[in-house]
Amino acid sequence: MPPLLHRVLAEPRAVIGGAIMLSVLLVAAAAPVLAPHDPAEQDLLRTLLPPAWLPGGDRAFPLGTDSLGRCTLSQLLFGAASR
Repeated sequence: MPPLLHRVLAEPRAVIGGAIMLSVLLVAAAAPVLAPHDPAEQDLLRTLLPPAWLPGGDRAFPLGTDSLGRCTLSQLLFGAASR
């Protein structure tokens, strides 16, 4: 194993940071499969829903909806994939 790689793997913060970056990349790559809805799809009857764990939340929209009724979770997943 090269000495630089050995030093990086010996540093816990570098390993944790790399694991977080790898997780974001994997979620971004799998966004079309993981997203429960189309991120651009509007549902004006379901605007500003709170997250599913709060009163009035809907399990179909785990993180709620925005002012146009778009799924916040889907927007977050596809946002990680953009750029």
